[in-house]
Amino acid sequence: MNGNRPTLRFAAAIAGALLLQGCAFAPQLKRVALDQNQMVAEIEDELTLLNIVRASHRFPLHFTAVSEVNGNASLSGGVSLDATFESGPNSFGPGGQIGASTSPNFRAIVLATEDFQRGIQQPITPETVAYYLDAGWPDHLIMALFVERLDVYDQGNLNDPTLSISNEPEQGAGFGALLCKFGLAAKAPVSSRPLAAFSELIDLDTLSKEGANAAGRREEISAFLKLVEQDGVTLSGDTLFLTGSSNSVVVKRLVEPRCDSSGASHLEVEGAVIIPRFRSTQGVIYFLGEYVRAQRGNGAYLLPFANDECQTVDAPVRQVRPILAVEQGNGPAHVATKFNGTRYFVPSTSVSNCENGALAESRSMQVVAIVQQLINLHKSSDTLPASISVTGVN
Repeated sequence: MNGNRPTLRFAAAIAGALLLQGCAFAPQLKRVALDQNQMVAEIEDELTLLNIVRASHRFPLHFTAVSEVNGNASLSGGVSLDATFESGPNSFGPGGQIGASTSPNFRAIVLATEDFQRGIQQPITPETVAYYLDAGWPDHLIMALFVERLDVYDQGNLNDPTLSISNEPEQGAGFGALLCKFGLAAKAPVSSRPLAAFSELIDLDTLSKEGANAAGRREEISAFLKLVEQDGVTLSGDTLFLTGSSNSVVVKRLVEPRCDSSGASHLEVEGAVIIPRFRSTQGVIYFLGEYVRAQRGNGAYLLPFANDECQTVDAPVRQVRPILAVEQGNGPAHVATKFNGTRYFVPSTSVSNCENGALAESRSMQVVAIVQQLINLHKSSDTLPASISVTGVN
């Protein structure tokens, strides 16, 4: 019996070494998944910046997407065991080597279908704008990006606008000044509008009676379930209520201006009705291209805001920031791309000057994220990245 102990210890050591190799696969699997995700993110960021740069040179836009990501990871390893059989305690020295390799496959799709093109050319819906406002995005950023123009009407005549204010990047004294005194807000949602009583949809007394019309009851129940499944419908007690997010937005005068400006006085006329007209997704990209071009000539307007990060005693520091900052040449970058042999990049350097009127860091990466989200709204499900397939072999 004692003669088998070295053999048992030998087998146990081998099993332990193999188990350690199997456990080592988990970090490799995690690394592959994270690397794939980061790769897709970098591609999407650069494609977004590339189209903005194209728009700044008034070149056509082209859209592609990573439609499929297939990757496999193979894990290989060897086990060596140094064993010494001598009198006294037996000595075993297990050793192992482990290696991992990946071979990802990617497929890109050109987004040039009729549905996609028509979609990105349609004005952004008020529901989408309201979503961003309800989610807490800065209203002056959403207003600068999404509003193409403001039509001003007399209260008694909503057919013909008395004035239209275009949102052009170089009009610092126009739309940029308007942002100092006016903001964009989502209308309050309807949260207590009763739709129907539960008993009106499903008569529980009738259901309990013999001889009830089963087909009719089934139809009522189906209608009820479909209604409850809809967004913005909830059941409180025995009554259905219409709830949900805002589906419209309004331009409102701010109680406290964001900055000092004498502009936008034409909007302060008593009884004026201001109606925002929204850009399309494609229009947002072209606007950003115009903004980058105007920025190269120092003619683009800036976003006014109060910086809460600056520690002050009396009042918030009123600063300004670019909507989007894109530079040429070399430098540290959040995202970079090349167009016609020139490197364009969103700088990663920050500004920390806490003085009134000082230039703060741009909203660049937030803008990139919004553009990507708008484009994704027009992608069909078959163009979304697929799951990563990972296979491990010990």
